[in-house]
Amino acid sequence: MIGWLVDALIRTAVTGAVICLPAVILAMMIQALSARFERLAIRALGRKGYMVVFGWLGSSMHELSHVLLCKVFRHKVERIRLFDLDPEGGKQAGCVRHRYNTRSIYQKAGNFFIAVAPIFVGALLVYAAARFLVPEILPWPSLQDMPDTRLDALLGTLIHTLHELVEWENYQNWAYYLFLYILFCIGSGMKLSAADLRGAKTGGGIMIAGLLVVSLIDLTLLSGTPVLSAASRIMMGIYNIMLMVLVMNIILLAPFLLFAWLRKRR
Repeated sequence: MIGWLVDALIRTAVTGAVICLPAVILAMMIQALSARFERLAIRALGRKGYMVVFGWLGSSMHELSHVLLCKVFRHKVERIRLFDLDPEGGKQAGCVRHRYNTRSIYQKAGNFFIAVAPIFVGALLVYAAARFLVPEILPWPSLQDMPDTRLDALLGTLIHTLHELVEWENYQNWAYYLFLYILFCIGSGMKLSAADLRGAKTGGGIMIAGLLVVSLIDLTLLSGTPVLSAASRIMMGIYNIMLMVLVMNIILLAPFLLFAWLRKRR
């Protein structure tokens, strides 16, 4: 009995780490790079210009992903602002105000998923854009063919992504430029605000308890059927898309940083 419980706890910890930790690390890196690009772009275009060219799509995706998960978890949406072309200093470009029944475990757990929705909804939107515009860039042809959780599979996907993003033939295809624009705009919206992080903390404990329950069911009723392994494989697909977004942020940011460095050298 004790060994069985320890096994379930270990599986829960490993799965929780696979699901949450890489996503948090990648999201932080994307957030840092996109914030840097945003500052440079705002300096060049002005805040309103930045929102007109880049920010409107990322902000709208970010807020609509919150709204979508609010509906799934039966939260009442009280206010939606998708984007503000000229937000006042320090104010978020968009916001979603919602409330829920604090006595409902389901609605309380939903706070976690509502908070992190921009990461996962954004990744799926990037995947959909790639499938429609430039399917050859995807390292796997369909969601059913997503890689397993081995490190070499992740590295192979990263190498493929880097190769495709700099492949010269892609730059002769108009659809590729549209994809890059969507990729960056949505990618820069895949960042979590301080309010999002507070919301994630509210439902995080319930999510961990839920993973433990799934682990126990997996080990007993399903005789070890890899339910959690399937979830990990899905997350690998999400990580691959986030890596693509991260690489694109680096490619777009590099010339701006080089220009800023050259100006300082003068």
